[in-house]
Amino acid sequence: MRQRFHDVHVVHGFPSLRLLDLSSCGLDEWSQVAAYGLLPGLQELVLDTNPLTRVDPPHEGSFSALRRFSLTATRYCSTLLVD
Repeated sequence: MRQRFHDVHVVHGFPSLRLLDLSSCGLDEWSQVAAYGLLPGLQELVLDTNPLTRVDPPHEGSFSALRRFSLTATRYCSTLLVD
């Protein structure tokens, strides 16, 4: 059985993290990514080469510092620059 990490507690303790590269991690559901939106300093999130097919809109307050979001070579297959 494949273990899923939807737990918000995974992201606590990294307030200065600016870049998170989760390329090729087998992420196939947006819920596996959403908790990382609580990282207050996260500016760049790389999800390249994952089988994601959709990206849900962020909840209020999540991904607040995000400037670059890469989905290259995913089923969603695009790169989004956030203004």
